[in-house]
Amino acid sequence: MRLVDRFLGVLACWLLTAHRRTVGRLFRRRPADPPRAILLIKLWGIGSVLLTGPVQRALKEAFPNARLLFLTFAPNRWAAEALGFADEVWTIRTNGLGAALADLAAFRRGCRRERVDLCLDLEFFSRLPVVLTYLSGAPRRIGFFARGISAGDLFTDRCNFNAYRHITESFCALAEKAGARCEPDLPVAPRVETADLEAVQGKLAERRLSAGQPFVALSPNVSDLGAVLRRWPEDRWTELANRLSSELGLASVFVGAPSDVGYVERIVERCASGTRVCSLAGQTTLGELAAVISLASALVACASGPVPLAECLGTPTAALFGTETPVLYGLRGEQHRNLYKAPYCSPCLSVYNEKIVDFSCDNRCMRDITVDEVLAAVRDIIRTPAP
Repeated sequence: MRLVDRFLGVLACWLLTAHRRTVGRLFRRRPADPPRAILLIKLWGIGSVLLTGPVQRALKEAFPNARLLFLTFAPNRWAAEALGFADEVWTIRTNGLGAALADLAAFRRGCRRERVDLCLDLEFFSRLPVVLTYLSGAPRRIGFFARGISAGDLFTDRCNFNAYRHITESFCALAEKAGARCEPDLPVAPRVETADLEAVQGKLAERRLSAGQPFVALSPNVSDLGAVLRRWPEDRWTELANRLSSELGLASVFVGAPSDVGYVERIVERCASGTRVCSLAGQTTLGELAAVISLASALVACASGPVPLAECLGTPTAALFGTETPVLYGLRGEQHRNLYKAPYCSPCLSVYNEKIVDFSCDNRCMRDITVDEVLAAVRDIIRTPAP
């Protein structure tokens, strides 16, 4: 995907820029004021999709009669729909070129049908969403800009990206360019369906966790981007689960993607015999994952999708940052803790380097976070007195 974006994406952006400056000038459509249809594009990251909640809320309040459309990759559909603002969610499947092309054709037809007046590209310097923004046909197109990023000249309104502000502030800067007042510090909670809560409670009961028994959700999950370097060591998770049980009297429920199952099983198998611990890794839908986190007394997680999900749900969270800085994606609020040692080489993941990990690093950023520090954070955020 990166190679396609870097080479074909650059070419497409400049060809469309030439089209905009020549043929496009002859067929420009004036945007309706106020807009009748608004399109948001956020393709990557379930957590990032959830963090667009303040933007969606602001646009709905500023333009209550406009239809709000949202485009994302198919695995993120739940997150886009659970926020409850979008009138329609369009997706692009990622399981094959033919399926993706069919979805792109459907996207183009949908944009013509809706006559999109305003499009916001919420990605950071990726060329595919820039291309899609232009192909939406929206006469007003807003997105991030940084010198040195070859993405042509396809936006009508550009917003400088500030790498020293939280990502929701950057999202809100785009919304304010569109004329909507945005409050970045007020997250939007996704809907947690009763059916998902009941399904999770049933799965926990099968693992001998009774309803109402306090537990901490543990998420070792990291995305495929440099997973080896972004993980907290296995033995730390085992020790944490043991001590949550022995020192705080709390059960541990591991969550994760299907790709995490083997990793989590090794952690659980090494726990002490008396430790109350179980795994739901690979056994929940995204809706059920939200239900688990909403029921938990706290969440401990590597910096990935469950972290912004917990923030939006209001679950106290200790987030482990290493290859990426909490400046952009850190938790906000007194009920959360961002654990980050900030060695010189961190952050090595950046929107400016396409989040390509430098494998010459030694994972020190994660290894330097101790179990004592994580346990103290959990004790603090759930306000459990020391024994």
